[in-house]
Amino acid sequence: MLAWFGILLFVMLGMSAVAIDLSYLAVTKNELQNAADAASLAAISALKSGQSRKEAIAAAQAVAARNAATGESVQLAVSDITFGSYDADTDAFDKETFNNAGAVRVTARRSSDAPGGPVGLFFAGIWGQNSADLAAEAIAAMRKRDLVIVQDVTFSFLEEIEDAKVADAALVNQISKQALAGDRVGLITFNEAATKDLALTSIADEKQTVLNAVKKIKACPNASQKDCGGTHIAPGLQSATALFSGSRNAEKVLVLVSDGMPYPSNRRQPAIAAADGVLSRFNTPIASPPGVSVSRPTAI
Repeated sequence: MLAWFGILLFVMLGMSAVAIDLSYLAVTKNELQNAADAASLAAISALKSGQSRKEAIAAAQAVAARNAATGESVQLAVSDITFGSYDADTDAFDKETFNNAGAVRVTARRSSDAPGGPVGLFFAGIWGQNSADLAAEAIAAMRKRDLVIVQDVTFSFLEEIEDAKVADAALVNQISKQALAGDRVGLITFNEAATKDLALTSIADEKQTVLNAVKKIKACPNASQKDCGGTHIAPGLQSATALFSGSRNAEKVLVLVSDGMPYPSNRRQPAIAAADGVLSRFNTPIASPPGVSVSRPTAI
C-alpha cells in the first residue's frame, strides 16, 4: 500500500511540476506577444511618418526592449523584423522587396538562437528538459491603395479638360500628402477607344512622373478626328480592370472623370456591364459613394 502511495505521490508531484512549467510558459508567451504587438506598431508608425527601414527597425527594437519576458528585456534581432504587405481578406503577409512596404511583421523570440536565449524551466529538468523555445508574432499594416484615374478626353470635354487636369493633379497631390507608403496611381484616357497613359506608379517614388502624365492629357480637338466622335466609357473601365489585374494586397480605387453619359446611347449598357465587371472581378459589393472607404475594391 505504501508503495502504491509513493508511486501516486511521485506522479502527482510530476504533474504539478509540469503544470507549473506550462503556466510559466503561457505567461511568457503572453509577454512576448505584448512585445511583438508594441514593436510592430512602432515600426509601422515610423514608416508612416516617412522614416527609413533602418529607423523603423531601431524603433521596433527600442519598444521591444521596454517590454520584459521572464523578467528580462525582449531583444529583437534585425532578422526578427520583416517588411512586406498584408492582405486583410486572406490574413496573408507577403515579404516584398520594394521600398514602400505597407506592413511589418515582428517575431519576438526566446530561443537558443535568439538574443535573449531560451526560456529556463523549473521542474522539467527532471526529465532532461531544462529550457524551451517560445515565439510570438505580430503584424502591423498600413492600407495601401492602387488608384486608377479614368479620364474622358472626347471632343465634348474639350472646354473642361484643363479643369479636369487640375482636379486630377489635386487628387495625386492629396494622396502624396497622406504619405501612405505603397500608394500607386495609374492613368487611362478614353474617347471611342482607351489608352493606357500610365501603369500603376508609386506616388512616394515617382510623384512627378504621375503629375507629368496628367499634364500631358489632351482632349480631342474636333469631333471628326479618328476615335473622337463619341464617348465610350466601357473601354476605359476595361483598361482600368486590366491595370488592377497586376495589383496585389492593396485597396483598389477607380476614379472615373467624364462630362456625361456614354454616347451614342447604345454604349450605355456596355458601360454598365464594364462597371459591373470591375466590381465582380474583385469580389466587391455595391460600390461605395464618394468619400466612403472600404477594405475591398471601390468604384467612385
